[in-house]
Amino acid sequence: AETYLEDAVCFNEIRGKYGYTGTYKGQRVSVMGTGMGIPSILIYATELARDYGCKKMIRLGTAGAYSEKLKALDLVLSQGTSTTSALNDHIFPGHYA
Repeated sequence: AETYLEDAVCFNEIRGKYGYTGTYKGQRVSVMGTGMGIPSILIYATELARDYGCKKMIRLGTAGAYSEKLKALDLVLSQGTSTTSALNDHIFPGHYA
């Protein structure tokens, strides 16, 4: 955050996940780590919406795939995902991928 944001200010240190707000290319934005997995992102997304009024969130993360066409450092943009997580199925019933 301190590298990319102007006037970066730390707004969160809860559970060791730092959140910063600052300006990027003239727009006020916040960035924050979320940890790993659905339960972790659910906690942080709930707190960001409830405690800070966040209305738009973009989640960047990692995924695995196997294809001989893929090489190291290739970018893969998913159009859908699916999981067998009971937590996800409780919130969004069904599988969409």
